[in-house]
Amino acid sequence: MTTPCGCGQRRCNGCALADGGFASWTRWPPAGSSPALAPWRPKITFMASPCRRRWPFPSLKFLSRSTRPEGRPLMLRFESLNAAHSARPNFGSWQERKAEPGEWDKPDLSLLGSGRTAPPKFPVDVFGDFWAKFVVDQAAAQNAPEDYVAASLFASAAALIGNSREANARGWTEPACLWLAMVGNPGSGKTPALKPITKILNQIEIDALAEAQPEQTAYFEALERAQIEKDRWKQAMKQAVTDGLPPPPMPPEAKEPPLWKPPQITVSDATQEYMGLVLATNPKGCLSFRDELAGWLGSFGRYTGGGDAERTFWLEAWNAGPYKIGRVGRPDVVHIRRLSVSVLGGIQPDRLNTITGGADDGLASRFLWAWPDAKPGFRITQGSHSVRHAEALARLYRLDIARGERNEAEPRPLTLDPAGVEMLEQYGSEMKVRAEKAFGPFIGVLSKAAGQALRLALVLELLEWSATPGKPEPATISAASMAAAIGVMDAYFIPSARRVFGESAVPETDRKAMALIRWLQETGAKRFKAREARRKAGCPVRDPKHMAGACDALIEAALIREVTSKGSVGRPSPEFEVNSRLWGAQ
Repeated sequence: MTTPCGCGQRRCNGCALADGGFASWTRWPPAGSSPALAPWRPKITFMASPCRRRWPFPSLKFLSRSTRPEGRPLMLRFESLNAAHSARPNFGSWQERKAEPGEWDKPDLSLLGSGRTAPPKFPVDVFGDFWAKFVVDQAAAQNAPEDYVAASLFASAAALIGNSREANARGWTEPACLWLAMVGNPGSGKTPALKPITKILNQIEIDALAEAQPEQTAYFEALERAQIEKDRWKQAMKQAVTDGLPPPPMPPEAKEPPLWKPPQITVSDATQEYMGLVLATNPKGCLSFRDELAGWLGSFGRYTGGGDAERTFWLEAWNAGPYKIGRVGRPDVVHIRRLSVSVLGGIQPDRLNTITGGADDGLASRFLWAWPDAKPGFRITQGSHSVRHAEALARLYRLDIARGERNEAEPRPLTLDPAGVEMLEQYGSEMKVRAEKAFGPFIGVLSKAAGQALRLALVLELLEWSATPGKPEPATISAASMAAAIGVMDAYFIPSARRVFGESAVPETDRKAMALIRWLQETGAKRFKAREARRKAGCPVRDPKHMAGACDALIEAALIREVTSKGSVGRPSPEFEVNSRLWGAQ
């Protein structure tokens, strides 16, 4: 059955709205669908689904496309709030009513699927032969999808380039900063896919620390000299006070040298204050590894009590703009000229709504999403570590940072080829048109698509340069790199984002129902008791309320029905029969 919004889900939260005594279709249902009105309750907005088989307002009829006033959305209104109340049957609250069964011989089998669209295939050839081989070989060696390895390569390359270079398209600039999110269940290969890249990044960081050893020695020597001079000044201060003389000013030699910290390419689970220190002493920026993105976002404000401020910090980190951070317990402020942090993390599908739900502040739309199906089977393949690929990434890290008139770090611009500018303009125009027809957070994805493509083009151009030792550094971004970036956005990242936001829109009850019916199908259960099922190993629904909601949804779909247990003593646990047509659907 097709929902009014055309999303293809069995039920959809974006179809009809009943609030304040009226309902309004914001998107007209396609031909053959059965739109319906959600119940009205004071101060609560209800979203309706088109596939429910009974409604609290029986006097309202199902409508068809032919009833639509041409050019106008359909609006259903009650004459008064009392009329809305009187139209509602007296069966208690909406949550307390019992689910009514569907037609047993015509079950709705849509819940047997995941409710997800098929994932797009990542176009590995976008990297060129050198890096495409790295992605394919490492994915095979780690028994992981190529999508995850490609995501780690994009994010890591962007972080290694950092603030050393930026893309420039006729004055429109974008930094080398990418946020990649890998979606998958435990065991899908997210963590193994990161191993090849993390191993290389760790070695680059170790080598950088060894090269910075003279700087470290000089810093601590200067710090010790400053402390000695400060102690002398303090003694002179005491003597002056004792003698009743004016206190001497602190000599310049007593001032501590600027803070120095060792080179750091990657950080994990860092607080905002620590990130500020890292970025203040590592002007190129860094890569933030987040093993679980949902936990990271949920931790905002845990230590500082200012969740909004921390969220703002990360929103700015994507833009590579100036930022300042006050340090706890100290009067000084850390000034960061270019706040640039690439992000690479994973998240489970069931927790997507923690990122994509809530206020649309653009956080979710800044991510480039990778969500492949899990790689089937398991193979132990000879691992391969290419020295050439490690050296190529090290070349990206060694890209120097230019200095401006005030000796401040400035990225060197790579100008987009004129043909590439025309491609980008056309692509941006197309995305703007598509964004005007989109809904919710997906609008942000399309609105940022052109900027994301320009960032990807910068990274792809420099990845291609890094593959050949001794090759002169490019001064421009070629039209070929721009075309490749637009291609990977259109063929992969935008479809993946649509898949992610579609998943987050599926109601939790439906997700639980899908998981429960698939488990019943796998175990071959013909009958089950809800309480006993919750306690069995492998049952995906443990919470009693979640189990009740899932069973209600399955009853409505006619996939299960409640049966009476004979000879039971006390309050019986609900027992259900599984529709025999379920086995024919396997």
